[in-house]
Amino acid sequence: MRQEWSPEELLASWTLVDGDWDRVANKSGSTRLGFALMLKFFESEGRFPDLLEEVPQAAVEYVAGLVKVPAQPPTSQRTT
Repeated sequence: MRQEWSPEELLASWTLVDGDWDRVANKSGSTRLGFALMLKFFESEGRFPDLLEEVPQAAVEYVAGLVKVPAQPPTSQRTT
């Protein structure tokens, strides 16, 4: 999948529509973001990504804003 997307392309390809919202409704947090990204990636490519890096960062940030979840995972906290 290509990595460069214009704002118009993000809107057209990565926006969650009515049925998509129904599918993500029972998910929360990072699971909601990951599910939404997999859903839209599958719609576009007809497959799931083999690597996380295949999902464009611009799409991650855009969809994160839609589902109101941070685009970056929280930093792991180490106890010493």
